[in-house]
Parts: sequence; structure tokens; C-alpha cells
Amino acid sequence: MLIFNCSKAFAEFIEPKPKVGTTPLMVALPSANLADDAELLLDLSGKRPAHLQQWLVHMVRVRRKPCVLAMEILPAIRCCLLD
Repeated sequence: MLIFNCSKAFAEFIEPKPKVGTTPLMVALPSANLADDAELLLDLSGKRPAHLQQWLVHMVRVRRKPCVLAMEILPAIRCCLLD
């Protein structure tokens, strides 16, 4: 299961102004630690996922062009720069 923790800059880039009455794409984390939320996570079959991957996603502007940076948090840090 992939978990994307998005920065405020990326959340505003993806969904600038959520429409009234619709479900937002981004919601706040239940807690800051992934281990605390493990019991809340379920896959499509209703069971806890065997493997979790947590990614941090951020958006910056380089020469007025939006660039998305995605970093895998555990077990090793991996970075992807998406243009």
C-alpha cells in the first residue's frame, strides 16, 4: 500500500480551492507517526496491508514552472523529481 504525505504547497497545487459539498482530495493525517495509524489502514479485502510504503510529496517552482518532488521515507530515502 502506498501512502502519500503531501506538503501544503503540493495540496494547494493539486486542489487549489475545494468546491463546497464535495469530498476533498487531501485530508489531514490522523497522527504524525505511520506506526500509530497502521491499525486504521485496510486494503480492498478489509485486511491490514502486508507492505507499506510512505512517500513525501512536495511542489516547488523553478523558473515559474511547477516541479513535484517525491521522496520515499522508509526503508531508504529515494527521490524522484517529476517535471
